[in-house]
Amino acid sequence: MKTRLPAGPAMTMWSSGKVASILANVLLVASFVLQASHPENGFSLGAANDLVGSLATAFMIPVALSARLPDRRSVRIIQAAGLTAMAFLTVGGPLLTFEVQSSPPELYPLPAA
Repeated sequence: MKTRLPAGPAMTMWSSGKVASILANVLLVASFVLQASHPENGFSLGAANDLVGSLATAFMIPVALSARLPDRRSVRIIQAAGLTAMAFLTVGGPLLTFEVQSSPPELYPLPAA
């Protein structure tokens, strides 16, 4: 089965989203490598990874909007749920990174050792 690529502006956003996703993954790996090699420094690229990941998600929203999907109610509901999740990820990442909103407490606290 051949995959249909988006056309026009959606193609640009699709390409940008792919590049931003790759950059986010590179930053995530670099963050783990830095933390493993020099844990005493406390330097982390985690915030950069979160911001680039949010950017990648933002680039994918126009692609999801331009997708040619079957015109069925279930497909529209799933597409709306996906777009809502992408919007929350796009906005929520920077809010958590810049500590505008605090992260939720642990759902399953670890027992005291």
